[in-house]
Amino acid sequence: MALVSDIRSVPVFFLFVKDETILQKFNEIQNEIYDNGYSMLHNYYGFDLGCDEEKQAEIGTELQKRIIALRGAEGDSWTVKIECASKDKAEFYALYGGLFFLGIVLGTVFICAAALIMYYKQISEGYEDKSKFEILQKVGMTKTEIRKSINSQVLTVFFAPLIAAGIHMAFAFGIISKMLAMFGLTDSGLFAIVALCCFLLFGLLYAAVYFITSKRYYRIVSGKE
Repeated sequence: MALVSDIRSVPVFFLFVKDETILQKFNEIQNEIYDNGYSMLHNYYGFDLGCDEEKQAEIGTELQKRIIALRGAEGDSWTVKIECASKDKAEFYALYGGLFFLGIVLGTVFICAAALIMYYKQISEGYEDKSKFEILQKVGMTKTEIRKSINSQVLTVFFAPLIAAGIHMAFAFGIISKMLAMFGLTDSGLFAIVALCCFLLFGLLYAAVYFITSKRYYRIVSGKE
């Protein structure tokens, strides 16, 4: 029987055999095909500890120290890899928790910077366009038409980058999924949901800034401030 794991970026197959002689036969065949360079047999021992996670981490660290000392005494004639679930969990949260926090900070900074840049750009253009709209009002352009023109202009400035970002994300989804798989994050469905939620949240923020900007822009060009 064989199982396929997608936890890693490279597919991993697990073969369940009847006894060790079949495993040895597989190893011999691989050595013949790959010229004794691509196959090694390893023994794996796993056990549970009936204590809390902190104590488990201490036991894992102490066991690793003793194994290293034993290897040094015997001249490094064999290799051993020790894994402790509680210790690996703490290291995982330390690494990815820091990256997550950094992503939130940088994302917030970039979003605020983009919103403020577009807001002040439109406000400065409002003061520049004020004389033009005064001329248009004198030749018969109504306030309703002015408001429609302003909404159309500001709407294009604000939401064209958002649409472009969505298109870029759609095309880059595949390569980003492969990059995340290198870190053991292989749930493409979850990534798609998170990306969609971030896009919608970004869109709501854009909409809020858009309404604030359009009202301020209208007040400027209409002479109310």
